[in-house]
Amino acid sequence: MGFRKAKTMAFAIDEINRNSKLLPNVTLGYSLYDNCLQLGVGFRAALSLVSGQEEQVVLDETCVGTPPVIGIVGDSSSTRCIAISSVLGLYKVPMVRAVIQILKHFGWTWAGLLISDDDYGLFAARSFQSDLSQSGGGCLAYLEILPWGENPAEVKRIVDMMKKSTARVVIVFVHESHMINLMEEVVRQNVTGLQWIASEAWTSAAVLQTPQLMPYLGGTLGIAIRRGEIPGLRDFLLQTRPDLQHNNSHENSLVNQFWEDTFQCRFAPPPAGWVEAGGALCTGQEHLENVETEFLDISNLRPEYNVYKAVYALAYALDDMLHCEPGTGPFSEHSCGSLQRFELWQNHNSLCAMGFRQAQTMAFAIDEINRNTKLLPNVTLGYSLYDNCLQLGIGFRAALSLVSGQEEQVVLDETCVGTPPVIGIVGDSSSTRCIAISSVLGLYRVPMVRAVIQILKHFGWTWAGLLISDDDYGLHAARSFQSDLSQSGEGCLAYLEILPWGEDPDKLRKIVDVMKKSTARVVIAFAHESHMINIMEEVVRQNVTGLQWIASEAWTTATVLQTPQLMPYLGGTLGIAIRRGEIPGLRDFLLQIRPDLKHNSSYGNSLVNQFWEDTFQCRFAPSPADWVEAGGAICTGQEDLENVETEFLDISNLRPEYNVYKAVYALAYALDDMLHCEPGTGPFSGHSCGSLQKLEPWQLVYYLGKVNFTTPFGDQVLFDENGDVLPLYDVMNWLWLPGGGTEVQKVGEVKKFSFKDFTVTFFPALIDHFVICDDERTFVP
Repeated sequence: MGFRKAKTMAFAIDEINRNSKLLPNVTLGYSLYDNCLQLGVGFRAALSLVSGQEEQVVLDETCVGTPPVIGIVGDSSSTRCIAISSVLGLYKVPMVRAVIQILKHFGWTWAGLLISDDDYGLFAARSFQSDLSQSGGGCLAYLEILPWGENPAEVKRIVDMMKKSTARVVIVFVHESHMINLMEEVVRQNVTGLQWIASEAWTSAAVLQTPQLMPYLGGTLGIAIRRGEIPGLRDFLLQTRPDLQHNNSHENSLVNQFWEDTFQCRFAPPPAGWVEAGGALCTGQEHLENVETEFLDISNLRPEYNVYKAVYALAYALDDMLHCEPGTGPFSEHSCGSLQRFELWQNHNSLCAMGFRQAQTMAFAIDEINRNTKLLPNVTLGYSLYDNCLQLGIGFRAALSLVSGQEEQVVLDETCVGTPPVIGIVGDSSSTRCIAISSVLGLYRVPMVRAVIQILKHFGWTWAGLLISDDDYGLHAARSFQSDLSQSGEGCLAYLEILPWGEDPDKLRKIVDVMKKSTARVVIAFAHESHMINIMEEVVRQNVTGLQWIASEAWTTATVLQTPQLMPYLGGTLGIAIRRGEIPGLRDFLLQIRPDLKHNSSYGNSLVNQFWEDTFQCRFAPSPADWVEAGGAICTGQEDLENVETEFLDISNLRPEYNVYKAVYALAYALDDMLHCEPGTGPFSGHSCGSLQKLEPWQLVYYLGKVNFTTPFGDQVLFDENGDVLPLYDVMNWLWLPGGGTEVQKVGEVKKFSFKDFTVTFFPALIDHFVICDDERTFVP
């Protein structure tokens, strides 16, 4: 039936493409993804669409293309659809309000709520509690979560509670399987006289409409997806035919899988022993009309009707957009949207050498581990590099293709099983993109905020302002700051202002006015370089001096701000920086990089080749049109990295790279510890051990919590009781020298030790040269 829903989408698109009045001169297409009933695989499908899905992951220098989709028609399963919708920011729960209207209609003001232990149930519960209290239409007598699988003791407890409650109305947002387990106990205890209200997940479930259960479920009211009719759908479904040319393990189509399941046959070559056991071979000529299948029963189209309406909604929206008259549009400066500049893409014109170096540092650490005979013997680590093109969606796709099982291609087979391809993800050093992915994977914490609080505490600064960027980086920092500062009891925020993206003179003027009028002279800024450039222009314009700035790691070492024009205002700044480290052998490893001339096509252009072209300002053949005529050089691949001035080889200030190096080793030590587990003494169910063949991510997380090693630079790496790596930061101080020069020196460290709070240490040898602002900054209102 899931396949029929997919074919209904194809039917609607075909119908629209044949409609000369709707989207003329535009042809809609589609891609089908089998989510294998797995959240991770569904994530990968959705995010490969929203981030720009291609036949392959394209690593080119532009990261630009026509957006491949205008919308996603989700799975009819609420849990998988909610999960994807939550990430895309689309989810609402209108069905809950429909149930509340039923309660209101009958005057039922006292009810119990049963939910499933997944996104479907938990989102419904959250919405129900919120909407019911707002409506003033009643109260919940109880809220119980039904367990997955058989759990007789828990189900018995829940039914006991229902039996004792005075509430006779029971609202149930669960799946069929939950209801079957629950009703067995209801029958056993003979609990009658309940008014059941069913969610759409079991409203039309025939498996519950039996002579044994109807004495208890008779009179049930339920919310169901609207039934509809779709003229022509059955004829369209009958046109379904298998593709015999693409029936291999990597390209086995959904149609072929459906065909084998329907006719109980297998396409050649069949599985071993299939024919000998009497199994039939599929020919592709079997007749759908001659087999009894629910696939062709279109008398009760509900999810399919939703799919049909969704496709038409997208088409009409797109048609409306394409009829926009230039100069009268609803967007910036009355502009119109267009297919060519649909806002899923932005230009990315060159490869970032420092980002590439961070990726190569991961490769170096993995190479170093693979050559270490004592760490992970008989195991070879590999890696995949993804260019996120500075786009959240593309970063999502990369991360989720990893955690959901990344293959050379999306494999559509009947098992949806494979060896986990990765043991961990080493994220982007950009906080916003890393936070976004980490939030989805449930990993994110903000230890740096606590480090800043320790600096405030050290100097007795109890009254400060906070500036943040308008993205995950700033908003997560603000949330953590307000929470941790209040818990510490060490101070208060005088103001919190969000710095705008781009130039917004009015907004910046307002923010600087607030800073100027405030009695708080300490200003903490969790923002990016671009934000700080814009705000400092306004600070200079209004001549706001005497502020003690505290910088987050995003701009602590930003040389673009250390200018003669800005240092009179920023001199004395204290900043938190990622710990600087040394990685022996890294420079020699980087010098071994050479371009791959065999894979320099538009679909296989490697990151190395992009880096080479950017560094030597040349192009590999075939070069862009007119490149040579304009005097451009052709890359040979024999250029010498040591003969070119590039920041890529300057390893004197390794900060994000050092984090990458430590992250790889932490994963390796955790994996090594797991593989040394003795069978029968393991930490998991039945004293079992983890294995590479059946590795679950949570198993490796257990061993990550036990990691404790020291880097060649002398830094200890371990995790605290919450599973967070124990942070170690450098405290930097900006000095404006008498001659007009600038020096940024390390004046201290912030550390957190296991099961203890943060400690800040300043170096006595530097304290006499340590520049901060005067005591007036400690004013408290």
